[in-house]
Amino acid sequence: MRTSVQRRYSNHRAPEYKFYNDQFDKFLILSNILNGENPIGSRSILWDRASIEAEIDRLTTKLLPDIEKKLQELANSFQGHCEQQINMGRKKPERWPKDLLEPRLKFEAYMDITKREIEVLKEQLHKRFIEPIKQAEEKSMLARGPLGVGEMRGGILIMIDGQACEKIDGVMVITSEKSPYRGMAVSDYREYVSKPWSISRRKRNLELEKMRAEEIRKTGKSDIYISMGNRVIDKSSLPPWPNGVQNLLMSISETEEVVPLKRAGKKT
Repeated sequence: MRTSVQRRYSNHRAPEYKFYNDQFDKFLILSNILNGENPIGSRSILWDRASIEAEIDRLTTKLLPDIEKKLQELANSFQGHCEQQINMGRKKPERWPKDLLEPRLKFEAYMDITKREIEVLKEQLHKRFIEPIKQAEEKSMLARGPLGVGEMRGGILIMIDGQACEKIDGVMVITSEKSPYRGMAVSDYREYVSKPWSISRRKRNLELEKMRAEEIRKTGKSDIYISMGNRVIDKSSLPPWPNGVQNLLMSISETEEVVPLKRAGKKT
């Protein structure tokens, strides 16, 4: 398994640091996340999304702070040992005594294994749950065009046409990474994308209705199809970014040449 959490004393040849590696190996074997009969990488029901998130929370907010506290206590004890030796007229010790070094190495090994476990848990959470959901959401984003249909939560707009929204500097902005309108104020999206697109669609349907009626009048039938609902569209037919509309997520240098259109209303 590739990991960013390496053994911290892999280059130390001193015999006492063998204790760290022994403890590291022990914790590695005992870990039901890294080396158990039912490891996190399997599709076991024991590792559903809720259990993974709960374990990440436990390890990061409870276990790691406890280990750090133990290590700090040992560091304080070593500092006290050094002061004691100095007070006795001896040189300040450069090496930890065995009764302090071994507990320190044990907790350091425990910390490093715990960090590996968190790393694996986060990787699996992203791979098995977050990324598939994200891909599904991206597939449905703007699937039926820029209708201007919003989703509210707690009185705040969180989604429009499947695109995530956030309030930035007092303006509701489209923030979905894969949206072609990412960075556009929702008010501009409604005014310069959704509204013209809806008007154009209604106009086209009226034209088709007239053509269909004329064909029926002349031939008694018509093959012209008029969609009665919001059908799925080809994403390539989405309106382009309107000229002059500012991208609020770009840096100033990227947007300084843009001449903004008159701001749409504040309604979201």
